[in-house]
Amino acid sequence: MSNDAWSVGRSIAPLLGLNAFAIYLTTTQAVVSPFLAEAWGLDDSEITFLAGIISLGLIGTLALTRMADRRGRRRSLLLGFLCAMGLSVASGLAPGVASYAALQLLLLAAAGAVQVGTAVAVAEEVSEDARPVGQSWWGLTGALGGGVPFLVAPALAGFAGGWRWMWLMAGAMLLFGPKIRRSLGETSRFTRAERSGATERAQIRDLFGERYGRRTVGLLLAGTLRPISIIATFTWSYYHMVQTLGFSAGTASGIVIGAGAVGLLGNPLGARLAATWGRRPTVVVGASVAVLSGIAFYFVPTDFPGGQVVGLMAVFCVNQIGGNAFGVADRCIDTELFPTALRATYAGMARLCAAIATVVCQFSLSGLTGIVGGLPEAIAVLSLATFLPSIPIFLWAAPETRGLSLDEAAMEDVAA
Repeated sequence: MSNDAWSVGRSIAPLLGLNAFAIYLTTTQAVVSPFLAEAWGLDDSEITFLAGIISLGLIGTLALTRMADRRGRRRSLLLGFLCAMGLSVASGLAPGVASYAALQLLLLAAAGAVQVGTAVAVAEEVSEDARPVGQSWWGLTGALGGGVPFLVAPALAGFAGGWRWMWLMAGAMLLFGPKIRRSLGETSRFTRAERSGATERAQIRDLFGERYGRRTVGLLLAGTLRPISIIATFTWSYYHMVQTLGFSAGTASGIVIGAGAVGLLGNPLGARLAATWGRRPTVVVGASVAVLSGIAFYFVPTDFPGGQVVGLMAVFCVNQIGGNAFGVADRCIDTELFPTALRATYAGMARLCAAIATVVCQFSLSGLTGIVGGLPEAIAVLSLATFLPSIPIFLWAAPETRGLSLDEAAMEDVAA
């Protein structure tokens, strides 16, 4: 990585740290699923139903992201961080399914707001030509944070209630609270918009007006369909290895961590492609690779050359590279096409669509599992049915922003 890229990473380090913590929390929710199923006696249909209930919490992200556009990125991020930390500890102490689901619902709202807010702040803080690099760092550090649960799970799997410590550990972040508060500043773009009065004038309905309507409607529709396939293929990969294939937690974590480490290459690759090839083609190709390989993961045969573990590792490597490259370009699109006073609001609406996608995904899988014969078959059917129509919708809605300043891409001067 070039010295310039390292400089970009250092300049946004507090934002990257917050994002890594938030992604640790959202990833843990998926990693603990087989342990929850064992502890509380839940079958495939019941554990997917629980995941659907919990995913409703992402709807609450919109309120915090709207706050980020009215009161500032810094205030919203600090509130989201503190709430997420407290709710994580409380989740580790939950006595049963109902209380756990309620706490997780609130936790996902707070963690989602931190993820959205940091992506927006990264776009506003880096230089004009470094936005793909900034989003690459966001994805890279987020992947590292998301990898921690897979490292911890095998060590705790042998202990009764060991999964609880994966939530309780979040309380250690309280030690870093004062430093985060000191180092996290407001973005200059938000300060400029606030001083001009744009943050007070801007209304949510402006996103659906003549200027931004096509972008908003098309991207939100594509952003509802496409995540269903990505969520379906990724969320249940660890569960599939442990619960369906009977792998140990250590083997499953080794596959995820090993392939995930290789997959980190997708972040700089996505930054390069987004900057040279363009945001739109990088989104389409990256997402296609991620979804198709994600489906293939559930059908790797036991007689794969070299063994099933080798096959799972190879497919998951491809999945992670494609997914990370897609993520860089997708975050560029989402944070570049809307003005400062509505940037976090749109990102929160996109997160709301992702929440809807998550709910639809988990409840659909719960119903389809019994109809088509199993969870892998349900994942394949649902993923293809939702991903394929998302491609033309996205291409219709999203203009290319490669080579444009943030103001030009977002039509900021015109909107002001």
